[in-house]
Amino acid sequence: AASGPPAYEKTTDNGQCTVTRTGDLTQALTINYSVGGTAYAMMGMPMYGDYQVLPGSVTIAANSATAVIDINTNNDIEQEQTETVIVSLSTSANYTLGATTQATVNIIDDDTPPTLTVTAIDSAASESGDPGTFRITRTGNTGASLNIMYSMMGSASNSSYGGDFYLPGSVTMASGATYVDVVLNPIDDAST
Repeated sequence: AASGPPAYEKTTDNGQCTVTRTGDLTQALTINYSVGGTAYAMMGMPMYGDYQVLPGSVTIAANSATAVIDINTNNDIEQEQTETVIVSLSTSANYTLGATTQATVNIIDDDTPPTLTVTAIDSAASESGDPGTFRITRTGNTGASLNIMYSMMGSASNSSYGGDFYLPGSVTMASGATYVDVVLNPIDDAST
């Protein structure tokens, strides 16, 4: 088995492993294999798999020395590091394994993390019931919901017990959305 060049999620540049045999080529030969690595096979949910499920066997045709296992990538919505698909040939009474029994295909992700910015779209808030609003905007990939962690600074204190306001420190931006608003409701703490 031999690995080919890397595969890319968003293109038709899929990966391949080539299985090679020597000896008698007159009969077709089915080779069994297992699949491992860090990439995940699609299991009926194309949004979350890295490649299409492999059947676990490949047949080398009669009078041929090679067969190709295609690693068909999937353009999932996850932002990931490069992942691997490892094909390992299985033992069988029908053939003897040679020195190279494993091949690796690297799947290179195409999803660039989005860029986030924050602005105060209503910067005046008061304890008398006038909230303030921060808007977090994203540009780039909007294909998945995004959990955003944030922190607050300034002279007002963030606490649900005796503070000036309370914000939890995280907000979720929905899939497809380009912004989410964080509303700051001042707490009337009776202090000046």
